Amino acid sequence: MAGVGSFLTARCGDARNSPPWPQPKSLAAAPLVVSKQALSARQKAAIFALVKDGLVRGATILEGMKAVAQAKRDFSLAIKAQLSRRQQTRFDRTYGKDARGLFAFLTAATMGK
Repeated sequence: MAGVGSFLTARCGDARNSPPWPQPKSLAAAPLVVSKQALSARQKAAIFALVKDGLVRGATILEGMKAVAQAKRDFSLAIKAQLSRRQQTRFDRTYGKDARGLFAFLTAATMGK
């Protein structure tokens, strides 16, 4: 789970030749895009804690990933509570108001397992 926090540092508008976020080191490290500006340290810590707590609830990482994927609506509400209105709007445009796109990598990775 060492790479989980890398998605929290994702930000858009980096140098032209660089991708808008670091390449994920694991499935749990997929980018969380909420703003053209970086998340504050408080936001990073809060969101990281939410996701980490969700992932470690399962007896295995796979079970934790399934639980997070199934509860993505609850996670989206908890994450959005940490964001500014502008960031919430960006979050909704990126992941959908129903949070359908949130944690899509977890859904795909755990499908049929």
